[in-house]
Amino acid sequence: MNLCLRQGRFLFNTGPVDNKFFGNLTVSDYKEIRAVARRSGVVLKIKERHGMPFILQRYRCRSGLVFGAVFFILLSIIMQNFIWSIEINGIDSLSEAQIRTLLKENGVYEGAFKGNLNYHAAERDIMRKAEEIGWMSINASGTKVETEIQEKAEIPFITPYKEPCNLKAKSDGVILSMNIKQGSTKLTKGSAVMKGQIIVSGVIQNSLMENYLVHADADVVASTEHTVTQEISRSGVYLKPVKIQKRQSLEFLWLNIPISFASVTEPYTSRIVTERLSLNNTDVKLGITSQYCTLYEETAYELDDKTACELLNVYDYLYRLFSLKDCMEIESSVSVSQKDDKAIAYIKYNCIEDIGYVEKIVVN
Repeated sequence: MNLCLRQGRFLFNTGPVDNKFFGNLTVSDYKEIRAVARRSGVVLKIKERHGMPFILQRYRCRSGLVFGAVFFILLSIIMQNFIWSIEINGIDSLSEAQIRTLLKENGVYEGAFKGNLNYHAAERDIMRKAEEIGWMSINASGTKVETEIQEKAEIPFITPYKEPCNLKAKSDGVILSMNIKQGSTKLTKGSAVMKGQIIVSGVIQNSLMENYLVHADADVVASTEHTVTQEISRSGVYLKPVKIQKRQSLEFLWLNIPISFASVTEPYTSRIVTERLSLNNTDVKLGITSQYCTLYEETAYELDDKTACELLNVYDYLYRLFSLKDCMEIESSVSVSQKDDKAIAYIKYNCIEDIGYVEKIVVN
């Protein structure tokens, strides 16, 4: 032990066990103390070997494992230079797909090389193209890019109350009631009015017979009539779903490698589901994309009176829901005629609604 210390060979974790003495030392020190052991009459025996040199020696015949480990390390180092995931926060009215498209136009996409990107230039360009964005920031952290967006507050359109305007009719009808708040009118309750006709004028004459302009304002409730013609074919052809075909591909950064080759024939619709690898609650650009294709075939149909009536009720419901949504009361009458293979329905809607809208007075 003294000779080893004099030569700078240090043993650690030493201790006696029975008539033997155990200790640890490095490989290079072990090679140097063998001569000292012979001079001291000590017999050296190796009990265990630990460390990378022995592991590599153990697998020296399996070069594939070593090559694979080296390749994996190099690939990990190289992949640090690419964007693996993009997270978008703060959007409300804008869609994530729209923002991703704008980011891609500026070179920021999953699989892009980070060294060539100018995030500040991308921010300026995206804010110029998307007027809804009030502020945004693109931050890169490792292989992840976080995009923070704050949208502009939407300012509702309100006609300035002091701005001169006329109140006009948006549809034909018969006036049921009028509540004039400002402006002048010669129409009264029970008067017929045509679409575009001025109901309340913004031009007022004072006691000195001088004209001046005001913002016309009134509540005008009228009885209106809307007529809709709807054709229903008694027979025809529709597309019937018959089969769902699944196709899959491997997604890795910018690569999309097919792993199944199922044939798909027209016509069809598809639904795409992507399952990605998640690391630290972040999806990375690595996973399986499945495309579920619904195949259709043309199938003939024949409508009886009951089915045609049900279809007509659907049209009626949709028209009330979208075209007559502002009406306070609605009554309808239907007349049906037959022409060739079609049933033609004439639907008349009698409505009660506010028909007034303002139009600015342009003064030259």
